[in-house]
Amino acid sequence: MTDKVDDFMRSLKHDRKDEVQIVREFVLTADPRLSEQIKWNAPSFGIDGDDRMTFRLQPETGCS
Repeated sequence: MTDKVDDFMRSLKHDRKDEVQIVREFVLTADPRLSEQIKWNAPSFGIDGDDRMTFRLQPETGCS
């Protein structure tokens, strides 16, 4: 996990915030090559600079 994404999560106001954090932790344990950043105002994951998965947190009541 990165400080930038940790800061983002602390300030996030979203109905599914707890679920996002659980998935975030799970994803980061899946492969040690994964990196994490913020993209499109949401946590995003990649390997070697290639994006692999980005949360869609809009609207604030849903998540995909």
